[in-house]
Formats: sequence, structure tokens, C-alpha cells
Amino acid sequence: MKLIRYSCCVLFLLFCFCYLYFMQGELLAHAQYVFSHGVTHYSILIGAIIITLVLQGLQWVVARITRLPSRFYALSYFPSLLALAALTDLSRQHISDATFDPWTWLAPSLLILFICVVLLIKRVASAFPNNDASLSVMLWPNYLLLFAQMLFCGISNSADDVFLYELKTERLILEGRYAEAAEVGIRAEATSPRLNNLRQFALSRMGEGELPERLFLYPQPYGVAGLLVLSDTAKSQERFTLTDLTARLGAHTEAVNMPVEDFIRQALRLQTSHLDSLLAVDSLTLATATDSLRHQHRGAVATLRRQVRTMADYHLCALLLEKNLPQFMDELPTYYPQMYDSLDAVRATLPLAYRQAIAIVAPQYSDDATLTLRENYVNMLDTLPATGNSRRNLSLYELGRSYWWYYDFQK
Repeated sequence: MKLIRYSCCVLFLLFCFCYLYFMQGELLAHAQYVFSHGVTHYSILIGAIIITLVLQGLQWVVARITRLPSRFYALSYFPSLLALAALTDLSRQHISDATFDPWTWLAPSLLILFICVVLLIKRVASAFPNNDASLSVMLWPNYLLLFAQMLFCGISNSADDVFLYELKTERLILEGRYAEAAEVGIRAEATSPRLNNLRQFALSRMGEGELPERLFLYPQPYGVAGLLVLSDTAKSQERFTLTDLTARLGAHTEAVNMPVEDFIRQALRLQTSHLDSLLAVDSLTLATATDSLRHQHRGAVATLRRQVRTMADYHLCALLLEKNLPQFMDELPTYYPQMYDSLDAVRATLPLAYRQAIAIVAPQYSDDATLTLRENYVNMLDTLPATGNSRRNLSLYELGRSYWWYYDFQK
């Protein structure tokens, strides 16, 4: 009997903690933030430990009350796993509407059914005692029962993968872990405008040129509209809102009704104008200023330079997403003058998406390595079916994501 109790306890604790920490922590953190209106925050590690211990305590109470036969001891975990299933069934709609359907009626019904099953088992066990059963005969029914209850808990969750990707990316951004945020769901085909929005912001914060370097490694079904989701106005349900995002980019969100590309262009123009005005301060004025003011001036100039470069990448990427290559070629040298450098190694330092776009429209300015890859890409396309979705899907499978694939196949 002790082996059954201890082994079931270990299996339950492992499942419960891993389920809460690795799979459902983001949902619970978001739900607590929304339901508390941002007043309290949920720690994924501490929360997983506390909930696991509470549910184990609930099982201990149920086991003491029901005193189930050893062969069916694992049934005492049903109320705990039912509570875990109800607690973690937090879809986007459930959190938004603060509803707990269908658990308001399903949980009481299942508890009544559990009580009936327990009474039936105890009645049958008292009528037909089986004290000579071997240990294996006692263990396997318990393990199967425990596994079935864990499976029920897992499949009862209705949150979709994209929602979980959004929440994890949002949390990592808030923690300043931009490289990890950019990796969330990178191999998944499913995405959303907000997930793209968060990913691209994370890329822009990873370092200079990272946004155009890796932008087209992700699915971009929304085009330029997915680069910056201006309709995502500040909501209490989001820990990282549009206002937060644009503030870090050094832009303003008052005019959110304009097209995305116009908003980015306006923000870039204002930042450039502000930077020019700071750089126009003459050396005599700076020389006569206090050390504190000179330090503030240098800091403001450095910050604005970073913001201008970041917003320039947003602007150039918007042109690529619109497939507006002529304007892209006109404006690229303003921010990346190495495009016209005579040295192939210097041109190869351009971000990946820019090099691939140049290879399409102006191969004379492209570096040799990119031209070779472009030639291989075109040759591979020639071996695929001429039309239809099969050409689109096979090219993605064979060649992977790139700006070339986006330019040729993304509508």
C-alpha cells in the first residue's frame, strides 16, 4: 500500500509541477494580471510550487475521507486533477470575458459522479474482498487510472498555441530577454498580428540590423499590416501594449488611425528632425555648458541615433513587405551607404533581407554569395511544378523562408 501511495504521489507531483510550470504558467500569469487589473503579478515558479502542494494536500484529504481500496487508490487524485483542469482552462475568450464556462456546471457534475463511483467501489470491495492480489496487479490499475486522469486534464485546456506564444513572447520582452522572445514559436506556421508585432519588436531590440536580418524567417501573412499593429490600442488585458512598444521605439501613438507605413514614415521624419536639431547645437554652446548638460546632450544624441536606425529598419522593412522595391532601392543608401561600396565583403555586411531584395532588382549591387544563392533558388524553382499550391508549398519545404519566397509566393 505504501508503494502505491508514494509512487502515485511522485507521479502526480511531477506531472502537476511540469504542467503548471512549462505549459500553463503563461496563461495563469496573464489571467492573474487581467483579473487583478494589473495590481498583482504571478510568479510562474512559485505559483507552480504552491498550486502543486495545495492540490497534493487536497488529494491527501480526499484519500483520508474516501479510504478507497488499494487497487483504486489513484481515484483519490480525481478532485485535484479536476481542480487543475478547471484552473488552467483559460482560453483567450475566457480571460477576456472573465467566464469559467463550462466548468460552472461540469465540475459539480463530475464531482457528484466521482462520489457515486467511490461509493460503488467501496460497496463492491466490501462484498468481494481481494487481499491476495499481487503487487503488480495492484500497481497497474492505479497507474492507468492516474494516467487517464492526467490525460483528461491535458486535453481539457482550450487555449491555442498562438495565444501561448503571444504570452510567452510578451513576458520575455518585459524581462528584457529579447533573443529568447524572438525564438518563441519560430518553427510554427501559425501566427497572429500581435505575435508578429511582438516578434519584430524583439528583433529590433536585439541589435542593429537584426530586424531585417531575420524578419522573413517568420511567416508574414499580414504584410505591412503585421509589422506594427496600430489597432492594438492600450488595454488593461495586455502587459505590453502598443503604447509601451511605440514609446520604446521613440514614436507616438496619438494618430493610430493612419496606415502603418504612414505612421512609421512620420515617426522616422520626426526622429530625424529632432536628431538634426540636437546635432546642430554648436560646439561653443556645448563648451560653455555644465558637465551635466553636456552628458545629457550626448545621451540624447546616442538614444536618438539608435531610434532613428531602428525606425529606419521598420520603414525599409515596410517597403519590402509592400514589395515596393523601387522606393526601397531609392531610400536604402540613406541608411546603409555600404550598398554602393566597391568591396564585395562590405556589401555582404548588409542585413539578409536587404541583400536578397537587392539581388532581385539590382544584382549589380549585390554581393557574390547572395547572387549565388539567388541563382540556386531560381534553379530550384525551375524543377518544381509550374502552378498551384503545390509549387508554393514545395518551394517553402525545399528552400525555406526568405524574402525571395515572400516576394514570389506571399499574396
